[in-house]
Amino acid sequence: MSKPPYTITEKAADYLAKITEAVTRLEFGTDFKRDIRLHRENRIRSIYASLAIEGNSLSVDQVTGVIDGQLVAGG
Repeated sequence: MSKPPYTITEKAADYLAKITEAVTRLEFGTDFKRDIRLHRENRIRSIYASLAIEGNSLSVDQVTGVIDGQLVAGG
């Protein structure tokens, strides 16, 4: 195992601790990762946009139906 080309200073370790604390507060102190509805909407819109780029004419509602396991009529 080789030695990294840098040294970890006390200042760098302090910054790392502050960053870790901030990330922890975001993850557990708020609904930052728990809002499943926003994740779902983002996923659907991303799929819709990707399909549109490829020339597919499905609407956002149709894409949502496909994700929900429904049969949809393509346009």
